[in-house]
Parts: sequence; structure tokens; C-alpha cells
Amino acid sequence: MPHTPTHRWQDVEDQFRADWERSYPNTPWNDVSYGYRYGWESANDTRYSSRDWDSVEGDLRSGWNDWQSRSRTGSVGQQIQQGWEDLKDSVRRGWDKAKRELDELT
Repeated sequence: MPHTPTHRWQDVEDQFRADWERSYPNTPWNDVSYGYRYGWESANDTRYSSRDWDSVEGDLRSGWNDWQSRSRTGSVGQQIQQGWEDLKDSVRRGWDKAKRELDELT
């Protein structure tokens, strides 16, 4: 049976978290989870589907604060905003993982 793409963060978050906690046991997942989510969702966004990281990084950087504000609405810690520089590496990891999965499907 062919693999069906997963385009919902909720379907992959546990896997991302487990991988993170194995690789970086001294850094809490909550410190990077929004970066991973933003990268994942952006890679699955049709606006960026044919683009690579180098061509989208500027767009993602400029959209980070708006995305973060929308995504944290109603969540615990919503008052703690993280800057792009703090999370760009985790955004990139989320982006790369999503792109690898999408490439395997095509």
C-alpha cells in the first residue's frame, strides 16, 4: 500500500519530539517545538512546494512573528515570544524533514 502524505502537524509531532529528545536530552522540546512546527507547515504549504530552503528562508523569516502570534493564541506561554534567530535551526530541521517525506512520495 502506498504511503499517504501527512500534512497535519498533529500527525507527526510525537515522532519529531521523540527524535529531538533522543538527540538533545538536555534541551526541552517546548523550547524548539514551534520552530519545528513552522518548518513542517511551511514545507507543506503550496506557496513553497517547488522552492528550496535558500529561496524561502527570507519569506519564512519575515512571516515568523505573524505565524507565531496566530499559533500561540490561547496556549500556555503565549506571552513568551521567540525570535527567528533563536529558532531558525529548528525551523530548518522541520522544513527538511517534511521535504524529505514529500520527495519520497513523488
